[in-house]
Amino acid sequence: MNQPTRTPYCTKIRYGISGAPTLTEDEMDGNHAPGVGVAPVLIELVYTDALKDRPASVAASVTGVWTRFGKREQPERTVTTHFRNGPDGWPEWLAEEARLHEPAVSSAGRAPATNHTDLREQIAEAALAAVETALGDTLLPDARAEALATAAVALNDTLTGMRYQGGPR
Repeated sequence: MNQPTRTPYCTKIRYGISGAPTLTEDEMDGNHAPGVGVAPVLIELVYTDALKDRPASVAASVTGVWTRFGKREQPERTVTTHFRNGPDGWPEWLAEEARLHEPAVSSAGRAPATNHTDLREQIAEAALAAVETALGDTLLPDARAEALATAAVALNDTLTGMRYQGGPR
């Protein structure tokens, strides 16, 4: 049976935050009463790849507690404000958050995987590199190629046995 081709086109990151500056009415959309703001508690960033004639983009949703002249109003209730087409023109701290988490290049300096085969190969390569580092030695090229192929098959068998929704069968 042929495996379907999957093409991820966006990355979504959601995390709690504390200590971020309060968004002011001007930083949101300017249509709020004077002194109104949002003290962030949750950020969601969505990075969308370029598709056909649409360029790559990033959007943010900031959920937080309403403030009025710096005082938190109804701390048990939250509100969400949205930012699109960023990070240029966003509040500087939020733009920096978007740049910090941008998935264009992974922490290992590689472009993100574009399909499951690439991802399995990257995982196998990372695992083998960790083993070589722990041993303080590297495998000879033929042995390394065989170890990578074996690891990729093991990853494929493991991941194929997982349901799409996640978790073992």
